[in-house]
Amino acid sequence: MPRIIVENNRVVIEFTSADDLSKFINFLQSLGVTNNIEKREVRIEYDGRFWEYLIKDRQLSEKTARDYMNYLKKLSGKTVNYDLYLEICDNKWKVKLIRIYLDYLYKVGRISWEEKERLKSIFKVKNSSNSGEDDEYEIDEHELIDRMLMMHD
Repeated sequence: MPRIIVENNRVVIEFTSADDLSKFINFLQSLGVTNNIEKREVRIEYDGRFWEYLIKDRQLSEKTARDYMNYLKKLSGKTVNYDLYLEICDNKWKVKLIRIYLDYLYKVGRISWEEKERLKSIFKVKNSSNSGEDDEYEIDEHELIDRMLMMHD
């Protein structure tokens, strides 16, 4: 089911599958209104200026910047979207790279603030302390009552 987003005087339609998007574009073509369809996607490009951004603007160490550049090279050519997030979500460093890369793209004027924030909302770093397994503690109710009474005094 597509999601329709209204922002001020803009309407954005997000499709859950490429097939649905293709069908919708074909429908618009049959109506003759495809002249104004703009396909925007953010693709990862290996860019040496990103190194400078990491060192100068983000003030990262050369080792960390080199690691990020290696990840960038591996992800080069991929589209920044939810499918990419699902592919890399188990590697927090790749997710962090994408978030930093989006900040860089915004800084150099390749994407809007809205696009940066929308994509960053997809690429969340998983909290390792909340990995799905809750820590279980056996609580002695008498000890709990004693401690609460001590705290109250």
